[in-house]
Amino acid sequence: MTTTTAANTAPAILPPPPLPPTPPPVAGTGAELESVRIADSFFSSVDGALVALVFIVALTLIARVVKAVMLHATIRKAIESDSPHAAEMIARLNQPAVSRRRPGGDGRAGIVLTAIGLAMAAFGALTGQQETLASAVFPLFVGIGLLIHLRLSTRAARRDEDAA
Repeated sequence: MTTTTAANTAPAILPPPPLPPTPPPVAGTGAELESVRIADSFFSSVDGALVALVFIVALTLIARVVKAVMLHATIRKAIESDSPHAAEMIARLNQPAVSRRRPGGDGRAGIVLTAIGLAMAAFGALTGQQETLASAVFPLFVGIGLLIHLRLSTRAARRDEDAA
């Protein structure tokens, strides 16, 4: 007769817990599911655009800082070497910047935005994507607005020059 003691018994191995039930299928039409897919892809592209925007702004700010550091180093070196041009450089720094810009800008942003809007509209019309066609309205109208602003400001500047 063999007797089993507690020291000789191995702990019982329990079976794994059951898996949770699968969720029921989403009730809805194909159009609703398609709109969810479009919204997901939109937000993923917005995330990428936001990262790109932050990167561009950071690079711009870093470039400004580097430019200021280089300018200050140049002026410091000119002052330390008693250069005759140091006084001229410092005097030029204290003068306001002379702007050679036209009153309404040069119109490049308006031309580019109008071209982007037209390209998006053509792509949307050719592929039958209504979302792209609808999205083309914004850059198209902003570009047209900028070109109208350029035209009106150029006329006003000419009129002011003729009156003076």
